[in-house]
Amino acid sequence: MSDNDMPRFPNRQLTLESGRGQQPAPESPSQSKCNTHLLLLGWIWAQLQLVFIAVLSVCSDDAQVAVQSLLGSIGTNLTFILSSSLFIGGCRHVYLGFSLDSTMNMTQLLLFALLALSLPTVFQLAVPASSSNGQAANLVHGIAIGVLCLHVAFLVYTVMKQRKWKAAASQDDSIMPTEHTETSSDTPFVKYWFAVGFLVIIAGVTGLSSECMVQSLNKLIAPSGAESKTWIGLILLPVAGNAPEHATAVVAAWKGNLDLSILVAVGSALQIAACVLPFTLLLIWRLGKEGGNFALVQILILVRTTGLRGSSCLLRIFFDCYCDIDGLADSGVVESM
Repeated sequence: MSDNDMPRFPNRQLTLESGRGQQPAPESPSQSKCNTHLLLLGWIWAQLQLVFIAVLSVCSDDAQVAVQSLLGSIGTNLTFILSSSLFIGGCRHVYLGFSLDSTMNMTQLLLFALLALSLPTVFQLAVPASSSNGQAANLVHGIAIGVLCLHVAFLVYTVMKQRKWKAAASQDDSIMPTEHTETSSDTPFVKYWFAVGFLVIIAGVTGLSSECMVQSLNKLIAPSGAESKTWIGLILLPVAGNAPEHATAVVAAWKGNLDLSILVAVGSALQIAACVLPFTLLLIWRLGKEGGNFALVQILILVRTTGLRGSSCLLRIFFDCYCDIDGLADSGVVESM
């Protein structure tokens, strides 16, 4: 058989069998750009909500609730949202795979931020309070500034990488044009500036509702004490605040798009750990409040949840869900003691 008679196959990237039917067609450049902008706007809205709650809580002498709600949001994204997404996706797809490049970058930065923020807690446990002379507080402030700078560097790296990817894609299209023609389905549903204006309006409504919620929490926490404060900060606020992200991640996992689920869950946790939480710690220090310390069990549970593999099956997902639920329950019990 000559070379001309050999069957020719298109040069496609190998993908994992993830369920029924064929793999979805790749997104067009306009769809990818629209999805990136919408995801960025969703992240900004979620972080604005957390920033409003944190600022109002700190100004209302509830710094402990603010810090615990942020730690609970990280734990909720890495445990409840990600594990439930993996479980729902595993119920439909036998084997789920995801890209390791972007996921490992976010996971490593998240792990570094959590380890850095846990250093003051380890320092307080190792050094007696009488001999520390306020060194733990200075350590918290320096680490918070360093993590914020690292987050800015990560954003710059992401933007530069996206620009290089677009330039390479446009160069490949000019050399080898594809058969894709832009249709009405490629056009975004809403205009970009309309989405930005809608975000500003939602941010104002979120700020007003956050203020009302913080005032209501002050009346609710006052008679019940520390147990209610721990339950509200670690469980109620994170689960209620992350409901839209939870729905997005679960639907994406059900459709077999595990990359989007991980991007929503881990990306949101990264934004909180590397941006919102250091900002809140600096705000607590600036206003002279107390409550910027973390419990050791919370740090250990958060660090444990940052491990992601390149693939996942239903049995591993079941074990991860059990460990995550048990860890959150232990965290709430220890904090209330």
